[in-house]
Formats: sequence, structure tokens, C-alpha cells
Amino acid sequence: MPCNTVDEFCDRTGMTMTTPNRVANLELPLEHELQVFHIVREALANVANHSAATRAWLTVERSAGHYVFTIADNGAGYGGAPREGHYV
Repeated sequence: MPCNTVDEFCDRTGMTMTTPNRVANLELPLEHELQVFHIVREALANVANHSAATRAWLTVERSAGHYVFTIADNGAGYGGAPREGHYV
């Protein structure tokens, strides 16, 4: 994510975010890039709204020819079973 987006997230939530980017050149078609942006933004909104975290990580890697975006936090975790059509 662009630095200003991370900065805005940190300012808005009071969290610290680490963004280890292990992909030198992210090559996605524009429509995929937009989808990834919205998915990552929604995942970070969930961290901010539900985790009670103070720190978050967004890691970008390439594995087996695919890009992998991982969002993690030091929050409380999810204590229930996922509902049909939802992911943990």
C-alpha cells in the first residue's frame, strides 16, 4: 500500500503498522490491483474495528507464481466459528 495510505491508517487507528514488502515489482493488471487494494483495506478495517490490536503487519510476497498478501495483528483473535460464506 502507498505510504500515505499506511500513514492514514496509523493516524486514524493509533496502531503501528509494519509493511515488509518482499516483492520488488508488483505486476498486476489495474483491475486486479484495485481489487487487492479494496480487499486489503477491508481486512485492515476489520483489524481496526474488531481486534483491539496495537500493531498490524501487511506482508506482500510471491509464492508459486502468485502474490500473497498477509495481514496479521497482535489483537485478541477470533473466538467463534466462522459463519457460512465468511473467512477467519
